[in-house]
Amino acid sequence: HTGSRTNFIGENPTQAQIDLFSNELHISSKTPPTFLIHADTDVVVKVENSMAFYSGLRKEGVSGELHIYSAGEHGFLTAPSYDEWFGRCVNWMKAMRFINHKLISIYRLVQDGLLNNFRNFWLYFSFIQRECM
Repeated sequence: HTGSRTNFIGENPTQAQIDLFSNELHISSKTPPTFLIHADTDVVVKVENSMAFYSGLRKEGVSGELHIYSAGEHGFLTAPSYDEWFGRCVNWMKAMRFINHKLISIYRLVQDGLLNNFRNFWLYFSFIQRECM
């Protein structure tokens, strides 16, 4: 989106620079399977960005899943609920066989409210990357 683009490549980027940082232009058959979520009411990033990325995945034959919520905020801090979108993500990871029982146990901690803030979540996410993938 425009704010990130400005932070990365400045106020007056060339078209070549814009293209270099446009994810949807760099999708290939080597792009990993992707889970996308977006809110139609996101005021920071247009939902069309996720739609274009998903379309690119399909064009290249890459597995992907896209969920568009009619309402929600950028980053999904409060809406839709964490259980809603993260549950869908976990189900997708299970279906793709990306996760094992350790990650499912961590997800249950989240459901039980033991990982109810982002600091705890990211600490456990680091664990997931090291131990579960």
